[in-house]
Order: sequence, then C-alpha cells, then structure tokens
Amino acid sequence: MPAPPFELIDGWLRGRLEDDAVTYLREKTNAARERGAEPGFYLSFSTVGRRVGRADLALTKAELDDALAARKGFQPTTWSVAQAARTLLLLSLRAGDETAHQSVVDQLCEDADLGELVAIYQALPLLPFP
Repeated sequence: MPAPPFELIDGWLRGRLEDDAVTYLREKTNAARERGAEPGFYLSFSTVGRRVGRADLALTKAELDDALAARKGFQPTTWSVAQAARTLLLLSLRAGDETAHQSVVDQLCEDADLGELVAIYQALPLLPFP
C-alpha cells in the first residue's frame, strides 16, 4: 500500500533539510494539526521558505514513482523545498469540516504572493477537499 502524500513529502524534506529546519517544520505541522489555522499558521505558511530554503526538491525516479502510487497524477517534478513545506503545512490541517478547510485555503489565496499561490495550486489535488 502506498504511503499517503503527507508521509512522502515529510520523508522527502527530512532527507533534504538541515536538522533545525526539520525541527521548525515539525513544530509548525504539529501546531497546525493541534490548533488548526490560528493566526500563527498563516504566518508560518508565508515565511516557511525563509526557514527551509527554496532549492529544487530534486526528487529521484523512485520518489516520483512513489508520488504517482500515492495519488494518480501526482508529479512533483518541478517542486521546490519551500513548495513541499507549504504543502506539508496544508496537509497538516484537520480535514473534519469542509467549509472551514476551504475557508483557510481561500484566506491563503487572498493574502498569498505568487510563490505561495503556486504552492497552493500544486497542493490542491492532495487536499481532502480539493
């Protein structure tokens, strides 16, 4: 059984980031999971690129195959580390209430710069309510 997208992306980032960036991202994903989209979530989403960098994610063939196995059409070939981190943050949010979840994505889109918008649009097929 293929790993879910959250686990894949988390593993990809752990293998590419420095320990302090992994710790930062773990803290922010845990906060999103526990507290939802509190104001700190929006700040984390917009600033995560400064903490993890913007290098290409540069996935291997095996990692790309895992992505396709996890979700049909999932091809993160051009993703950056920052885009992957933003996707991980989005996937950390609780998915219980569709309206609330979509409200968070809408709010992110209203305030996002171009790089953040690209990450949101790339993440949409992976979200519980795309």
